[in-house]
Amino acid sequence: MDSPHLRVLDALRDNRSRWLHARDLALRLDVSQSQLEASLRSLTSDGCQIESHPQLGYRLVSEPGRLVASCLRPEQRTGGIPSEIIIEDSVESTMDSAWALAAQGAPHGTAIFAEEQSRGRGRMGRKWVGCRGKALTFSVILRSEEEGDAGHLLVTVAAVAVAGAVRRACGPAAQIKWPNDVVIRERKLGGVLLERRPAAARDTWVLGIGINVNQTPEDFPPALVSHATSIRIECGSPASREFLGRELLAELGVWYGVFERKDLNLVERSWTELSSTMGRRILIREGAKTYSGRVVGLSPLHGLLVQLAPGGLRTFRSEQLSIQVLPD
Repeated sequence: MDSPHLRVLDALRDNRSRWLHARDLALRLDVSQSQLEASLRSLTSDGCQIESHPQLGYRLVSEPGRLVASCLRPEQRTGGIPSEIIIEDSVESTMDSAWALAAQGAPHGTAIFAEEQSRGRGRMGRKWVGCRGKALTFSVILRSEEEGDAGHLLVTVAAVAVAGAVRRACGPAAQIKWPNDVVIRERKLGGVLLERRPAAARDTWVLGIGINVNQTPEDFPPALVSHATSIRIECGSPASREFLGRELLAELGVWYGVFERKDLNLVERSWTELSSTMGRRILIREGAKTYSGRVVGLSPLHGLLVQLAPGGLRTFRSEQLSIQVLPD
C-alpha cells in the first residue's frame, strides 16, 4: 500500500489542470483530514509548490524535479530502516557520502539518495553507470556488532530484499545473479555493494544499492545496451522512483531483521526461489584460476555451492571472483 504522502502527490500530479477539493481528495484517498494536511505540509517542506484555496481546495503548481523524501518513507519502519532520509542532487558516490556521515555519528538506518553520482562503484572496482533522474542510487548506514564473516549473509539478504521490491514494481521476472546482481532476462537491472572499512568503527557497514528505473536503451553506453535493462524497458512505461524507493527501504528493514535473527533457512529458501543461477552450469574465474561446474545451492554464511566438473563439491565465496552462466 502506498504511503499517504505518495498517494496525495500522485493525485495532485494526475490533476494538474484542476483544483481538488480537500474533502473529496481525502475521501478519494481514504485518509483523514488531518492526514491530508500533514501530507501537504510534508510535501511542501520537500520542495513541492502546492496552491490552496479556501473554497476550491488544492492544486500542484510545481515539483522540485527530484526525489521527494516524504514519499520514500515507508508507512511502517522495521529494522530501524530508514531512520533518516537525505537526498543529494549530485555526489561522487553515495557510499562515500554515507561513510562521511557515519564518521560524524549518523545513526543506523540513515539513507542517502542522490539524483546523480559521478563515481559510483560496484564489485571488484567496477564503475556503476547511472543516469541523472532516471535511476535509484542510494546507500544505507548499518550499525551491527556482527563480525566480518557475516558480510556474505548481509549481501544475500540485501539482494533478496531488492529482488522482492523490484518484483512488486515490475512483475515476477526479477532474479538474483549471485552474489549481488538483480537481473531480468539475464540483463542487469541493478545490484548491491557492501563495505566495511578498517579505519571505521567496528559496528559500521555501508550498503549501496543501484537500480535502473526509467532509462531507455539510448541512455546506456553502447557497450552495455545488450547487457543492461531498466524497469521502464521491461514494463513498457515509466515507473515511480518514489514507489520503488519506498518498497526497497521497507524490504531492507524486514530482511535486516532476518539477518539479525540469523534465520538461515528462510534466507536460503528465498534466495533459491529468486536465483537465476541455481541449477545452472557456470564458469568461475578466481584470480588466475578457472573452474566450471553446476550450482547446487547456497550457504548463506559461506557462499555458493558448486558441483565441479570434474571434481567434488566446493563452496565459493564472492570475494574477488566472477561467474559466467553457461548454456546447458
